[in-house]
Amino acid sequence: MRIRAIALASLLAGGLAAGVAAAAHIRVPANALRTEEYGWLGIGIRDVGEDLSYELSARFGILEGNGVLVAEALPDGPAQQAGLKPGDVIVQVGIERVWEVADLQRIIRHRAVGEEVRLVVLREAERLTVPVRVARMPQEAADGLAAEPFGLIVRGFDAALAERLGLGRQGGVRVVVVDRGSPADRAGLQPGDLVLSVAGRDVAGTTDYAAAFRETPGAVTVRVLRGNTPLTVTLERPGLLPQQ
Repeated sequence: MRIRAIALASLLAGGLAAGVAAAAHIRVPANALRTEEYGWLGIGIRDVGEDLSYELSARFGILEGNGVLVAEALPDGPAQQAGLKPGDVIVQVGIERVWEVADLQRIIRHRAVGEEVRLVVLREAERLTVPVRVARMPQEAADGLAAEPFGLIVRGFDAALAERLGLGRQGGVRVVVVDRGSPADRAGLQPGDLVLSVAGRDVAGTTDYAAAFRETPGAVTVRVLRGNTPLTVTLERPGLLPQQ
């Protein structure tokens, strides 16, 4: 089960699992790779699994058999302050239905900071409405979304993980989401790849990563480490996505 925060990693922050289907409704300029001010709830989430889906369907009805499971409410985050708890299942934001992780991320990410949203939450035998005020996504998580138009989302990792991986680095960036059918997918990138450099620039964290993507025109060369094997791939810069 994947755990991801709406920050993306938030944590974690937060994926593009819904991919092309969701993105096809949005026209994305090829140069739209600047860091945005994204909305954030401060929760770790994952898709509802088969067993829980069956249980929710039996208890609340077939439409409630999908949603997003809250795995973690980050300390002092908006969700925790509003009373959300691990084990809650979010099925709706306002009038918008939430079927999976990518739906919730898409909805919240593009809500205005400070806006109050009303989450429909399943908790044990209750169906609750929980008002939550959207906060600004932490900068590190927002930087991890810098290459989202390429179908790529990353998360920073610290020196402790770098040491365990034998990288001899202070930290770095790890791929957490690769959108199916995206330039990143076609180039062969995979979740778990460690980003070493972007456009020939060493990447020690999400700040370096975001700057490299924002400042590189055209195709972008990315060097990654997969296991013990270094790989170099080229990401074609996306143009305008067609509308449906």
